[in-house]
Amino acid sequence: MNLLPIKYLSLFLTFTS
Repeated sequence: MNLLPIKYLSLFLTFTS
């Protein structure tokens, strides 16, 4: 399982919160 999707998801959540 690669961490790229998780990293982008985290960034997205950080920007939308």
